[in-house]
Amino acid sequence: NIYFLANDGTYGGELWKSDGTASGTQLVYDSNPGGASASMSSLIVVDGALYFSTSVSGFKTTVAKYEPGTSSAPFLIPEFSGNVQTGTAFSPVAFKNGIMCVGSSVGNNKPLLAY
Repeated sequence: NIYFLANDGTYGGELWKSDGTASGTQLVYDSNPGGASASMSSLIVVDGALYFSTSVSGFKTTVAKYEPGTSSAPFLIPEFSGNVQTGTAFSPVAFKNGIMCVGSSVGNNKPLLAY
């Protein structure tokens, strides 16, 4: 399967997967139910897991993880899930057996975060 970020006009921008056929293309998870977009970007794969930046209700931009082949929905990485008061995390990149990303917090600091 290939995984990608797309907006089909019904669900807003969300994570999708496809086996290359129309019938094999489906929404993986609707993180902002309805037409609201999750504003996803920066999709990368590390050790079989998908990581991506996303903005969902109640959070600024943060990083989510999805493990294909499981029935689990993508989840926000707790260490990166700053709420509106504490900051954001974005643009994940592969690093060793995990990821790193740039963060920001109150006071406009930009720490480097690892998971």
